[in-house]
Parts: sequence; C-alpha cells; structure tokens
Amino acid sequence: MRGKLWQLIFTGFLMFNIAVMLAMRDVSMASEQPTVSVDPNANSAAPGEFFTLNVTVADLTAENSQPVGLYGWQVNITFNPDILNVSAVAEGPFLEQAGSTWWLPPVLDNDNGLIVMGDSLFPLPAQGAYGSGVLANITFQVENEGQTDFNFESETTKLRSYDSNTGTPVPIPYSTVSGAFKYPILRDVAVTGVSFSPTSVPAGGTVSIDVAVKNEGDFLAETFDVSVSYGSSPIETKTLTDLAHGASETANFNWDTSGITEGSYTITAVAATVPDEAETTDNTFQSDDVVTITAPEPTLPIELVIGGIVVIAVVGVGAFFLMKRRSAKT
Repeated sequence: MRGKLWQLIFTGFLMFNIAVMLAMRDVSMASEQPTVSVDPNANSAAPGEFFTLNVTVADLTAENSQPVGLYGWQVNITFNPDILNVSAVAEGPFLEQAGSTWWLPPVLDNDNGLIVMGDSLFPLPAQGAYGSGVLANITFQVENEGQTDFNFESETTKLRSYDSNTGTPVPIPYSTVSGAFKYPILRDVAVTGVSFSPTSVPAGGTVSIDVAVKNEGDFLAETFDVSVSYGSSPIETKTLTDLAHGASETANFNWDTSGITEGSYTITAVAATVPDEAETTDNTFQSDDVVTITAPEPTLPIELVIGGIVVIAVVGVGAFFLMKRRSAKT
C-alpha cells in the first residue's frame, strides 16, 4: 500500500515538472516570434507634405517560421483618414530574396482609413525567406493637423509558410509593433537637476557633477548635447544619444579644479535645444548650492624632496663609516 502511495506521489511530481517545462517552453517560443512593425514608428510632417513609412518583419528564423520560412504575407493597417490620406503602396525587397513574387494590387481606402496589401512567392521555391527586412513602403499625404495611430488588424494580418507535403499554407505566429503620426509634435528636452560632490575641495582636486535630464517631448527619441560650467567658464560637454520620450538619464562630469581661483562657484547645466523646440526655459538649470574651492594643499618642490633624500643618504653613509671606525679602534 505504501509503495503504491509513493508511486502516485512520484508520478504526480513528474507530471507537474513536465507541465512546468512545457509552459516555460511555450513562453520561450512566444518571446522568439518574428515581429511585424511600422518603421519609423513615430512620424511627423506638416499639412500638405508627404512622408513614407516601412512595414517591416524582423527575426524570421528556421525555428519560428517552420516548415520552410516565409512564403507569403498579408498586412492590414488602419489610420485616421481625417488626418492622413494614403497615396501609394509599393512592394518591399524582403520576400524577393527567396524568389519571384506575386505582388497583389493593394486596397487603399481613404474613406475608412484602411490599407490592405499582400505578397507571395510564385512559383513556389524550395525555401522561403528568413531574416529581417522591408515588406512594403507606404506613402501618406498629411491632410490636417492632429494625431493618428497605425494599427495592425490582428485577424487579417498574416504570415505564412508552406507545407509541400499537403500543399497548404502554414501560419507563422508573430507579434506586432504599431506606429503613430502627430503634427505639430512637441519636442522638448529639459535639465531637471544638478548635484555634485564634494562641495568643498582644494584647488587641484576633482568634483563629480551629475546632471539629470529628461525628454519631455511626445514620442520622438532625442539626441542632444549637455554642457556644464562654473560661473561663465565651461567645464565639459557630452552628447546624449536616442533618449526616449518620457525617459530620464543622468550624465556625469568630472571637473578638474587645477588652476581655479579660490572662491565659491555655482554649477550651471544646459541641454542644447532640439529642432522645433519651443519651450527652452527648462533647458538650463543652475545649482542652488555652490562648490567652494580652497587653497591648494601645500606640496614640497620635487627638487627639495630629492635634495632631502640625498642629504639623508649622505648623513646615513657618514654615520655608518664613523661608527665602523670607532668600532675598529676599540
């Protein structure tokens, strides 16, 4: 009886572990799906202007696009027709890497804000497409100011492989990354704080300065310079690259105070303005506290140090021989 009980416990434990491993495998496989996205995912242009975005696919591998890679795709994208009109859709080069293609005439519905497009390999080669690339290019004309999203219709957006044994298409699981358009777009970077340590240092010491900055704009990543200075004298400039909208970052600077006159100094940090930035008052931040530079720590001239060593050595040698002579006499 006891043996059967242990057998049941062991079997249950084994089944539980198998279930956990299968669940972890499913999560791992889901994280490795190819991605269909809009690139760039943030767009802005004035009314009357045109802009082009790409529909891209990324990370198609032999493992996640079985049995033989990408053979065809359909993408449906929605947008707000009060803001934009689609003027043209063109086939991208990605699928052509695997063979000749059949580009289906796209549906451009500017009344309802819908784009339907698709592409497939024809005739069917032995292997489809792998990797990453552009599926299609979409050109829009801006009709009015405002904002709209570019969303993928999940039920009609499809990636397909092909089973030569059954002659049927095989769905490829995928994820999507949508995009957006806005005009006018808010672009705004700001310095939000300045701190430093130590607050008092002898001239010649180093002060570590931290400058907190933030991208307070809508949805564009920004690249810009941040500069620090003491009084009206510059210390250093650094470039922050691709700071995402809404994100904050701290830039560190090291101030070598060699040659700085004794006194108290405020630290000022400035974020360079980005294109079309209207609010610039928050680009500059002056510290409330001051750095106090005191007199440099006294140091002996190197010549004096060397001379002292020589004197000590001579005296030491002389004392040694004197003691040796006295020892010989006795």
